[in-house]
Amino acid sequence: MMHLLLLLLVLLVSMPVSGKRGLKCPLSLEHQDGNSPWSFYRPGDHLVGIFTTVYTMLQTSWLFNMAPSIQPDSRKSIGFLNGLQLIVAIQMVNKNSQLLHNLTLGYDIHDNYESPLRTSNALLDILSTGEANVPNYSCGRKENLLALLDRATRDISIQISTLADLYKVPQISYETSSEALSDKSQFPFFNELLPKKGFQYPAIVQLLLHFRWTLIGLFASDTGNGENFMRIFTPMLVRNGICVVISQKFSTTGPTAALREALSKWRQVHVFVHFMEFDSIEDRILPFHLTFEDLSGPSEGKVWILTNFSQFELRNHKLLKYIHSIWSFGYLAKERPVGDAFEPYFFVDNQFRNHSFRCFLHKRICSVKGRKRCTQKAPVETQRKRNRIQMRNDPHSYNIIQTLAQALNAAYSSRKRRRRKEGEERLGSPRLQPWQVWGPNRGPLILIPLERSRVGWVF
Repeated sequence: MMHLLLLLLVLLVSMPVSGKRGLKCPLSLEHQDGNSPWSFYRPGDHLVGIFTTVYTMLQTSWLFNMAPSIQPDSRKSIGFLNGLQLIVAIQMVNKNSQLLHNLTLGYDIHDNYESPLRTSNALLDILSTGEANVPNYSCGRKENLLALLDRATRDISIQISTLADLYKVPQISYETSSEALSDKSQFPFFNELLPKKGFQYPAIVQLLLHFRWTLIGLFASDTGNGENFMRIFTPMLVRNGICVVISQKFSTTGPTAALREALSKWRQVHVFVHFMEFDSIEDRILPFHLTFEDLSGPSEGKVWILTNFSQFELRNHKLLKYIHSIWSFGYLAKERPVGDAFEPYFFVDNQFRNHSFRCFLHKRICSVKGRKRCTQKAPVETQRKRNRIQMRNDPHSYNIIQTLAQALNAAYSSRKRRRRKEGEERLGSPRLQPWQVWGPNRGPLILIPLERSRVGWVF
């Protein structure tokens, strides 16, 4: 019997494959003509790791007979507006001596490419303080990571939580999150600063009823979140006497034949409700625009209602030809106290990346890391307005950074009072660890209270 078990174990051992040895998959992506993964970085006493979506990957499958890489035509730009707003918010908070006493916040911004694989690669880069992507390897630069910010899909947020929880680093989501992440027993360091997905759905129903828009089209991203939206929102509409004539899930990078057929068949439907995630508004409009261009006869302008809370940049105004109006939701801003550092608008140079950052390929010998790192060398915003681009600041991004600064300042003040009481006042105290600022035992992270949502015109 023992001999039989040994034979089975031998058979289970992987046998070497004869022939030419195949290629190994490197941990990080190759650098090809400036298309390597990038990060924007500024040092500080405490570092905020930020994951945002600037590019979305168009290539969905990999060939196993070549090394993985990012080809120039395999990604699509969504824009760096959100990352820029967070950079400006950190600069505003650092200037406010009432928020941080003798401390500064730095940042390390990475693109997640809407991909869990690339997110894990960037996450290892943030958690690793040495020359290799090895967490807890402390030989090299010394960073004091404070928190991880993300506004990603459910899968990417869970990917971040898996490692963030191990190292007791708070993860803060500034996007409406999934119910799956609410379980504190599984995700103790996950903090959500917005209400759950779907809290605005009753307001959309009331808007439709107010204008007597009872014949609508329903469109969603071809993702798990899009499927949940259809499953939850459709019964709400039916219960209120609203007829969903068109119900379509589609991807802006995939086939749209079914969408075009539905729009051609139901030309009398003029109100579209859209569940969007990280598509740009122009990419979302384009398949509709092309369909209406091909239809014979005049096409009336369509009313678009967006379910998400985002700011959109619309550069190509030709795409508005068949759109009557676009409606979106936002938050009513509370009146800010006197002396608050928030500024509703800021100005940047058209070439701010070249003027404010010094970029280089960050890859050491015998290191698996390789990315284009841009270190800030000058302020991004400028006081000059002439020949500059005026950009709208995001109060929600500022509130998040402000809340981080307040929590950090409170933690240091608490430690100082405790040591003074115990007679342990001393110079050169080590920096606080992220779990000492807040965590499961310190209560939830509380954002500046939000007021009720509002509906407004985009243009």
